[in-house]
Amino acid sequence: MALLWLATVAFALWLVVSRERDGLLLLVSIFLVGFFGAAGVFTKAFWRR
Repeated sequence: MALLWLATVAFALWLVVSRERDGLLLLVSIFLVGFFGAAGVFTKAFWRR
């Protein structure tokens, strides 16, 4: 899961650096980071049971 999150962050950073269609890609990258961050928190909470 950590590798997936790191890959997502790296991909999001690449999207920001590439600066093609800034607004849309920034929005998508923020969404992806937020989604996988929430998934990571949910997974941690689930495994604590």
